[in-house]
This record gives sequence, C-alpha cells and structure tokens, in this order.
Amino acid sequence: MNHPLITMARRFEKLGRAARHMLRRFNALHCLTSAAALSFSTLLAIVPLAAIGLAVLAAFPVFTDAGGIFTEFVLRNFTPDANHALLKTFDTLVRNANNITGFGILFLILTSFMLLYEVEMTFSQIWMVQEKRTLIARMTIFWTAMSLGPVIIGLGLTVSAPVVAFLPAGNGAAAPPIGMLAALLPLTLETAIFTLLYIILPNVPVRFRHAVPGGITAGLLFEALKSGFGIYIRNFSAYDAIYGALSALPVFLIWTYLSWTVILFGGIVAAEMPKLGDAHDPS
Repeated sequence: MNHPLITMARRFEKLGRAARHMLRRFNALHCLTSAAALSFSTLLAIVPLAAIGLAVLAAFPVFTDAGGIFTEFVLRNFTPDANHALLKTFDTLVRNANNITGFGILFLILTSFMLLYEVEMTFSQIWMVQEKRTLIARMTIFWTAMSLGPVIIGLGLTVSAPVVAFLPAGNGAAAPPIGMLAALLPLTLETAIFTLLYIILPNVPVRFRHAVPGGITAGLLFEALKSGFGIYIRNFSAYDAIYGALSALPVFLIWTYLSWTVILFGGIVAAEMPKLGDAHDPS
C-alpha cells in the first residue's frame, strides 16, 4: 500500500507534467500572438457587442434594470479599478441602447461578427480543426450567442441582484453566507462563460467534462489577473502622466491582451484534456 505522502507527491508530479505540457502547447501554437490580434479586434468590437447586448435586454420589460446591474457587475468584476471615463462610457451606452438605427445595427453586427469569427478561427487552431463551418452555420451560432447570451446573463443578474449588491467592492458588512456567495458569483459566472465558449465555438465536439477544467482554469487565472492588475493600476500611475486623457486606452489594451492570454490558455487545457487522459491510462 502506498503511503499517503507518496500518493500525494505522485499526484503533484503528474500535475506538474500536465502543466508543463500545457505551457509547451501554448507556446507552440503562438497563443501570445493570437491574444495580441484578438485584443485589437476586441478594441473595435467591444462597444458594438455591449450595445447589442444592452439593446437586446432593453427589448424585454422584465430586464428594465438589468442594463444598469450588468454595467455595474462588469465594471466591478471584469475590469480592475475601472476609471471614471470607462464608467461614463458604459452609462452612456445604457442610456442610448434603444436609439440604434437600422444602419447602425448592421454596422454593430458586422463588427461583432468579425471578432467572433477571429475567436472561432483561433479556437479551431487550438483544437487543430481543419474543416471550417459553413457560412449559415457560423451566422446561426454567432447570432444565437449575441441574442440569447445577453438574455441569459440578464436573467441571472436580475435574479441575483440582491447578491450583486453585496459583492466585495460594495458593502463589506454583508452577512457571511451572502458575502461568500457574492465572492463566488464572479468566479462562477466567469467559469460558466469560459466553459460555454470552449464547447460552442470550436468546430469539433467538445465534451463537457473536458471543457469544465479549461473553464475552471481560465476562471481562476482571470481572478488572479484581476487582483494582480488591480494592484498594479493602483500603485503605478506613470501611465496617467504619460498618456494624459488617453491613459485609459493603453490600460484597456494591456488588460484585454492579458485576458485573452488567460482565455486561450484555458482553451489549451480543454483541448488537451482528452490527450492527457489517454496518456495516463494504464496500458
């Protein structure tokens, strides 16, 4: 019988080998370069995507307050120490979501599709998929994601609005159960979103049990990224003195680049899980 310490050491050794394998795959697929390209596309598409999502929410009376809740949730949990300029932009976006015209909607949709197409191509490279989806299949998936995604997120945030009010950036006097639930809500939502991305976007069947480890990995790394980048922003203000009114742009680009790096690494984990399982099976 193996001693518990020996068993634990073997597990850590196996985990270390898996981590090194993931990092080698991450480097071999040039994911840092892909993250840079996706960051540029995100810069162009972030406002259109947000506008479409808020416009979809505005079409449902039950989500009257969901736009504001969604904005507050994103600013608190997806951007480290968001500045006033970013907050003002999102507030304007919420107010003007109902004023999008026909040509404006077409432009927003096309710009959003560009980003989603590039994400799909990057994921196909990670999963080593050669065959591309047909245009109709791609349009159907993209449109479903852009229309149903905001509704699902809006429903979740509306139902959990009492919990959102007690998020860590808010009331520090929350009751322990509510405070714990509030602390876990961002990580849970992030993990769920990343897992769905790894299941839906690659043009290959991805099992749920393989996508979940990737989603959890990306979620945990994203939480660590938020904490680390938030500390950096609070203690390093030279970018503000250098860039002045444009200081939010380099901060946003760096944050987006690091976020895509985390998301792509989670995709590597999800894509490599079946291979690691086969490699560790006793023969």
